[in-house]
Amino acid sequence: MLIIFDLDGVLIDSEPLAAEAMSAVLSSFGHDVSPRDIMHTCTGLSLKDILAKLEKRLAKVLPAEVAEGIWSATRELFGNRLAPMPGVIPFLRELPWSHCVASSSLPERIRFSLEVTGMLPHFEERYFSSSQVARGKPAPDLFLHAARAMHVEPRECVVIEDSIAGVTAAVAAGMHAIGFVGGGHVAPGHVERLKTAGATAVVEHWSKMPTVLGAVTGTLPGDPVESDGR
Repeated sequence: MLIIFDLDGVLIDSEPLAAEAMSAVLSSFGHDVSPRDIMHTCTGLSLKDILAKLEKRLAKVLPAEVAEGIWSATRELFGNRLAPMPGVIPFLRELPWSHCVASSSLPERIRFSLEVTGMLPHFEERYFSSSQVARGKPAPDLFLHAARAMHVEPRECVVIEDSIAGVTAAVAAGMHAIGFVGGGHVAPGHVERLKTAGATAVVEHWSKMPTVLGAVTGTLPGDPVESDGR
């Protein structure tokens, strides 16, 4: 059994901070895109796909400096204000199944986020980025890559995701998906949208995840393993 965690909006409440940083950088280049708009249209996507969406909306090619500025601004905000999602660290301490992270963020951002929130020891090097595959979410490539790297069949994987793109990718990969709606970016109606996309269940706080995860994993092949920090 393998539990695959999305990062942003699942393990860390990062989407509002990332949107704030992106909006500020775009503004410095003369483009008015609010953090709310960014969260509404870009959650769950890779930076490459986000920039492509923005270029289409703005009808303008963005210079390379925009992407560089976005990570720099995001890193500063994360270093000062990023926190783990409430209840997730106690959850990880007790998790009896193998687990990893599969995120649309770049590897540098994934590692930095896990380090600054104290979660890197729970994952070590077991994190995967959409930059490692041909297509990001909502395509299944990233989750299938993570399963292969962890030597687990897709049908034995459960993905925990906050975005429509992520749930769609998990379902396309032949995996079970659990939606998470505890992040500061979640808008009204998101629970139903995640269910429509294929989430087996939707959870709003990590304290409720063990019960839901136990029910879902009880229907899948594979047995719990002794917890060893993985």
